Amino acid sequence: MVLGERRRLLPDADYFATLTIRMPMLSSLLPSAARNGAGGTAMSGPFLSTVVVSFFFILGVSIVVPVLPLVVDTYGVSRAGGSLLLSSFALGRLGFDVIAGVLGDRFGIRRVAFSACLVTIVASVVAATTPSYPLLLAARTAQGAGSALYMTVAMGQIITMAPDGHVGRLLAVYQGVILAGVSLGPTVGGLVTEAWGIAGPFVLYALFGVVGATVALRWMPAHNLEGAPGTGPVLSRWPQVRGLLGDPTFLLMLAAAFTVFGVRAGLGNTLIPLFAAERFGFSQTAIGVLLTVSAAGNLLVLAHAGRSVDRSGRRRTLRIGLWAAVPVAVGLALTASPWLLFVLAAGLGAAKGYAGVVPGAVLADLATPGIRATAIGIQRMTTDLGLLAGPFLAGTMADHLGFTGAFLLTAAFVAVIALATWFMRETAPASARA
Repeated sequence: MVLGERRRLLPDADYFATLTIRMPMLSSLLPSAARNGAGGTAMSGPFLSTVVVSFFFILGVSIVVPVLPLVVDTYGVSRAGGSLLLSSFALGRLGFDVIAGVLGDRFGIRRVAFSACLVTIVASVVAATTPSYPLLLAARTAQGAGSALYMTVAMGQIITMAPDGHVGRLLAVYQGVILAGVSLGPTVGGLVTEAWGIAGPFVLYALFGVVGATVALRWMPAHNLEGAPGTGPVLSRWPQVRGLLGDPTFLLMLAAAFTVFGVRAGLGNTLIPLFAAERFGFSQTAIGVLLTVSAAGNLLVLAHAGRSVDRSGRRRTLRIGLWAAVPVAVGLALTASPWLLFVLAAGLGAAKGYAGVVPGAVLADLATPGIRATAIGIQRMTTDLGLLAGPFLAGTMADHLGFTGAFLLTAAFVAVIALATWFMRETAPASARA
């Protein structure tokens, strides 16, 4: 079999384009222009390959969670030491968000994505085989760096290939895939850990990296779709980056992104589980169902949130999400019913669904192609800071003010950010909203 025949055995862009016919739900989420190939790209190989590999990378983020008890026993570390396994990954990702953006603008998505997969493979193999806990932490930090490298340029690819006026809908699809990876990760990790032991999740993450590297070489373009990667030095693009950082709307978008992800991690993933267990005696299973309900609330509104971003504008959709979170936080402070807790958790997920789609769309409007990946890196660093700071701030408020005070103070903070969006200009093109 010659090489050309072997390559034809792999699915190509025409094959991917037919998937919208076979999957009506996905077809309804995507804009008609994208389904028909306008703009060239939404259901092509580059789009789906980017989404698939992103799913694997996000799956790998949370796949290691069930390993924590075994880490404590195997390496003889404390519970706090075991939790560093998660923190080291987050720190690696945080440290490389902006670097990933700069590299993406300089070298293009294929090179950076392939390099990210190689880093992930090597780090995962080391994590699966090392008897040294410090080396395990170093490997997890490297995995975080690989994740940051890939996810930053991947989001840039999604924004670049979106047809005019449809960036919100493609970002909503992408966010849904990310949510699926986050939700499935612990379950997959638990099954693999039971079957293969402590090394299992790391071996599987290495396999994900192999899949990602193959997809990057086969389907991802060598450069951004709007042109070749930058050939000048990084400093030549600094005036554009500095101008973006001086834009009040961009800064408000960063504040909103920090708030949305900080509330998600602090309120949704920290305070609500603790509140459910201490106030209503929820079991671990019931808490898991509660978090699943919140994720379902997020997923159910994504299609409408994406259309709202494109049709009603960025500012209005962001306000919907932020203001919807305020009564949810107040309701948590006042609730005396365990059943109402499920309703409020779903409401919080829905609020995040609306607000979470907006930052990427605003960034697509404001950042020129030459600095887009760098801008995405800045935004991702902001959201990662929210994910890191949210649980700590929420726990501190609960310790000093109790659950009621923590919920009310969170509501007040979100309300302040929502009020600040009145000073945010609408960035969506008028033609797209029409």
